[in-house]
Amino acid sequence: IKAHSNSIRIDAAEKAEMVIERMQKFSNNGMGGIEPNLATYNGLMQCYARRGNAAKVESIISELKKRSYEENNERLHPDKLSYDTLLGAYSHSDADGAAEKAEATIDLMEKRHQKPNMYSFNLMMKANARSGNAAKVKSIISKLKKRSSEERIDHLRPNLFSYNTLLNAYANSDAD
Repeated sequence: IKAHSNSIRIDAAEKAEMVIERMQKFSNNGMGGIEPNLATYNGLMQCYARRGNAAKVESIISELKKRSYEENNERLHPDKLSYDTLLGAYSHSDADGAAEKAEATIDLMEKRHQKPNMYSFNLMMKANARSGNAAKVKSIISKLKKRSSEERIDHLRPNLFSYNTLLNAYANSDAD
């Protein structure tokens, strides 16, 4: 799965999904093998995220939540990497509402105590920059600077990627 998630092939996600289906088939038929776990699914989500297929990543996360609950298997519950992968999908997506969904994902992470870090916030800003919302990116940077200063949280201080994202947002905006 990791090789597929690192692949630039257009069909990498589909190939990774086929591997997971085979793993499930062998595991369910008692033929031995390895049961797909959260790391396996995170790799699959990364394949789709690189292509900006946020809808597929959302679908996998929903399925993992459902299976985690139904099978009483906390190890399948989406983790911070799962949500960062979803943020990455939004940052590569041209779908309407991707930036808003990225913000909602950050809110969800904070509510679930999954502690979004600067990487998470940068992905959210990148989703806003892609849609040309420079004002929103600038606002997020200001809030993070204030929060990192007031709460003494150095790991939430905007970095070079944050400011490059702001420049990209201005380049993508309609503003002069």
